Amino acid sequence: MLPTKRIIFRADGNSRIGLGHVVRSLALASMLQDDFECVLVIQEPDPTILSNLAQAGIKFISLPATQQYQQEATALIKILNPSDIVVLDGYAFTTAYQQIIKAYGNKLVCLDDIHAFPFVADVIINQAGGVIPELYEAEPYTRYCLGPNYALLRAPFLEAAKQTREITQIKSILLNMGGADPDNHTLYLLQSVLVADKQLIINVVIGSAYAYREQLTAFAQAYPEITIHQNLDASEMCRLMQRSDAAILPPSSVSYEWCSVSGPLFLHQIADNQQDIANFLIRTQLAFPLAEFRNILNQSEKAIIIEPQINRQRQYFDGQSKHRLQRLFFDLAFQDSLRLRKAQDQDMTLLFKWANDPEVRRHSFNPSPIPQAMHQSWFRAKLNDPDCLIFIAFAGDVPAGMIRYDIIEKQATISYLLNKDFRGKGLGSWILAAGTEALRQQRPDVRQLIGQVQTSNIASIVSFRKTGFAELTDGSAVNPKSLVFAKSLN
Repeated sequence: MLPTKRIIFRADGNSRIGLGHVVRSLALASMLQDDFECVLVIQEPDPTILSNLAQAGIKFISLPATQQYQQEATALIKILNPSDIVVLDGYAFTTAYQQIIKAYGNKLVCLDDIHAFPFVADVIINQAGGVIPELYEAEPYTRYCLGPNYALLRAPFLEAAKQTREITQIKSILLNMGGADPDNHTLYLLQSVLVADKQLIINVVIGSAYAYREQLTAFAQAYPEITIHQNLDASEMCRLMQRSDAAILPPSSVSYEWCSVSGPLFLHQIADNQQDIANFLIRTQLAFPLAEFRNILNQSEKAIIIEPQINRQRQYFDGQSKHRLQRLFFDLAFQDSLRLRKAQDQDMTLLFKWANDPEVRRHSFNPSPIPQAMHQSWFRAKLNDPDCLIFIAFAGDVPAGMIRYDIIEKQATISYLLNKDFRGKGLGSWILAAGTEALRQQRPDVRQLIGQVQTSNIASIVSFRKTGFAELTDGSAVNPKSLVFAKSLN
C-alpha cells in the first residue's frame, strides 16, 4: 500500500483579506487527499471555514493572530515532520518565511499570483495564463507549474469541465464578487449594471465573510428577479452556475470555475492580484470586459458570440488539472525515495499478482489470466536468461512496479507495469527513465529500445512520449491496435 505522507497548507482568510487563499488551498487539498493527509494551518479560523474543512474531511491547526510572520514560521517548523510537504498561499509568506521552512529540510510549494518577491520554493504554482518563469526570481531547482493546466478547481467543476453545454440566450445571470467583497462591489454592480434590465433573473452569491448582507437584502426586496444565495458549497455553486446563462465575476478562482462550467463571462476586477488572470482571460477571449455587457446582451444573434467563447473555454479547461497536480505532488513526496533493484527469486509471487491484475490484463496483448504454473516456469526462465533484465521499482520500502528488457543483439524490447496504488501519478515516465539508466550500466552494448503499447493505454503512451521515445510509422506493430515507440542509445 502507498505510504501516506502529510501536506501542510498555510493560508488565511477573513472579511478583511477575503477567502481566496483559503478557497484555492482547499481546492488543492481536495484534489490530493486520496493520497495524502492534508492539514490546513490557519490563524483564528471562523466557524464557516471550520465547517467547510469538516465537510471536506480536511484537518486543521489553529494559530493565534499575529503579524510577526518570521516568528510564526519558527513556531510552524516545530509541528512539521521531516517528510511533510508545505504549501504556502499568501502574501505574508515572503522570502524570509520560506527560507525558515526550507532550512528545516521540507519540500516547499508556493501558490502565487503576484510574483512580488524572490522565492526559494521547490515548486511555484500560478494558475494564471500567460505567466512565464522569467517573471520570477527563484532558485535554479525551482519548478514552475503555470497556467490553467494547473487550475485549482474543486471536484464538481472538474466534472463539469468534461460535459457539454449550449447557450443561445442570456435570461439569467450569476453575480459573485468573492467570499468577502470588502468594498461591496456586489451592491454597486446590482445598482449600476443589472437591475436596469427587468427581464434578467439575477442570482447573487455572497460568502460568509460578506459584511453588507442587511444592506443588500434591503435593496433586493424591491426587485423580485433577484435571489440571494449565501455560503454555497462547491456542489451547490456548480449547480447554480449550470442553471445560469452568464456570469459577472472577478478574475479569480471563481472565474476559472465558471470557465470549467462554460458560458458567457464578464469580468469585474476588484483587486490588484487579479491582473494576471484578467489579462489572460480577456486576451484569449475566454471572457469579456464588463464594459461589453450591455452591448452583448442587446445583440439579436447572441449565439454567434457565445458559442466560440464556450468552445475556447473547453479548450483551456479540460478537467485534467487534478491529475497533473497529483503527479506533481507524488514526485515531491516520493522522488527521493524511488529506486530500482534487480528482480530476485522471492519476487515471483508479487509479479504473478501484478501480472493478473484486471487492469494489466486489459492492456495486454493476451488479456487471458496467467496460470500460476505457467508464470513460475516463465519467471525462472527469465531470471536465468542473460538476455533478459527485470527490475523492481520501490517507493521507499513499498514495491511500486516492474520493468523488463528482452534483448536480441543490440535491441531491447520493454515491458513494464505498475502496482495499482501507484498508477496515475506519473511513475510510468520515471520507471522508463530509471530503467534506461540501469540498462545502460548492465548492458552497454544495447543501442535501441523498443516499446509496443495498445492504443487504449493512454497512460503508457504519454509515459513513452514524455521520456523521449519516438513513435514509429513503418508498420512494425504486430497488432493494428497498437503503437510502437523507439529510442536510440548512444
